[in-house]
Amino acid sequence: MGKRFQYNDVRQAIESCGYKLISKEYQNNYTKIQIKCDKNHIYWVIYRAFRQGDRCLKCSYNKKKLSYDFVKRYIENEGYKLLSTEYQNAKTPIAIQCNCGHIYTVTYTNFQQDHRCDMCVQDIKRLSYDFVKSEIEKTGYKLLSGSYQNSDTKLKIECNKKHIYEASYDKFKHGRRCPICANNYQYSYEFVKQKIELCGYKLLSHSYDGCKKKMSIQCNNGHVYYGTFDKFQRGQCCPKCFGGSSKMEKELQNWLSEHIAIECNKRFYYDKRKFHEADIYIPSKKIAIEFDGLYHHSELSGKDKNYHLRKTDFFKEQYIQLIHVFENEWILKQDIVKSVIMSKLGLSSDRIYARKCHVRHLTQVESRQFLNENHLQGTIGASIKVGLIYNDQIVSIMTFGKPRFNKQHEWEMIRFCNKLNTSVLGGFARLLNFFIKEYSNSIISYADRRYSDGSIYLNNNFMLNHTSKPNYFYFKKGNYNLESRNKYQKHKLFKLLDNFDVNLTEWENMQLNSYNRIFDCGNLVFVYDR
Repeated sequence: MGKRFQYNDVRQAIESCGYKLISKEYQNNYTKIQIKCDKNHIYWVIYRAFRQGDRCLKCSYNKKKLSYDFVKRYIENEGYKLLSTEYQNAKTPIAIQCNCGHIYTVTYTNFQQDHRCDMCVQDIKRLSYDFVKSEIEKTGYKLLSGSYQNSDTKLKIECNKKHIYEASYDKFKHGRRCPICANNYQYSYEFVKQKIELCGYKLLSHSYDGCKKKMSIQCNNGHVYYGTFDKFQRGQCCPKCFGGSSKMEKELQNWLSEHIAIECNKRFYYDKRKFHEADIYIPSKKIAIEFDGLYHHSELSGKDKNYHLRKTDFFKEQYIQLIHVFENEWILKQDIVKSVIMSKLGLSSDRIYARKCHVRHLTQVESRQFLNENHLQGTIGASIKVGLIYNDQIVSIMTFGKPRFNKQHEWEMIRFCNKLNTSVLGGFARLLNFFIKEYSNSIISYADRRYSDGSIYLNNNFMLNHTSKPNYFYFKKGNYNLESRNKYQKHKLFKLLDNFDVNLTEWENMQLNSYNRIFDCGNLVFVYDR
């Protein structure tokens, strides 16, 4: 556990920077304290942010703008080369060439904070051949490939039974072993029975003769069918309940077919025998929809962290936007899911022009109620809440707060949504412009790739900064509330779990307590700085 600072510690640290602590008490790292800078400006900040370099905003605005020559000299002193021919400000991306010849863009602020060439960083982090070889040999396997490129390139490996197969190091370290041995491995009858019962099904057969042999199974709705354990593990369950599509997936298909022409279980081939399948495809809109059952799209069901991302990227290459609907969203927030889909298709029942609305600040109660009723992720804390009002009703909302993850920008746009089944034409732009005029134009925002292709940001002069890695959520069987991974960081687990082992990883401890996890597609990270 980190050191707990006392009031005098905080005061001395602040005064050593030439600032003065005004607050008479200090609670913790995340409680705001009042500080006076050396120019006598008074402002509020959390001590954690102050320790990380957050200083007086007024002073930062009044700082003299750096010259192009100064920035150029600074970059060249680091062994890099400035390619951009002009410099606007510390938060505008500039083109730089590293000493290895790679060209990339970065803001001067980030460059000062040691954000260097991504390609060089990847080369530094690349594992050596000897390291990979030793890790493989620790398991009793043997590396036959004579070279190692990266964790996604396939290697030739020999198992302890002398079978030779190919697998990437990433797959190997996550448990991918010899497929020949796997097919020959004989599970016990009790093991298979327990696995089937964990899914709420019942094994009726009294013997088990291998994963390719059919067994008699009864589903949780009482249907009896024959299926192999191999297919059961891959998610192919009762044909009467699912019939190729789950019951809820069929609900979505039937509802959508009432509004627009759709194709179900449409296959898109990327090889002669390999394809990605869209549960629903709307050819007239170039939009596909994937219904993601929590268990069958989880890690314990064999879906790795990049499964949904790979599928999204594949459809993007076909100029098709793929929308992922999680099972819990359909169960708990079906009205909002339908509204989002209809908006994507341009079929919202109500259309309102933003110019016919007026803008005003919203109260916390108004914001909370509107977001809980109209946004898939519901409400979240925000210091600025603005809305569009039409006929005395809120029809659109945009909220802002101090950035949660990236402190290089003054504000984060946290939420934006319209009223259910309502399209507000120009609403995003009008709310954004209102905020910029009153507060600032330094904004960062995150677009969930499960639902967004980022077009609304690009159409309103945001720039795509980067794409974040897939995030994951924890859940338990039969519970449709997905929980944030931030809640279950390893250092917090001893307080949250019944069974905790300090020698196990976060994920291993969560499995020990019957948790599973599902990954999303990551976020598109946009910045506005004009």
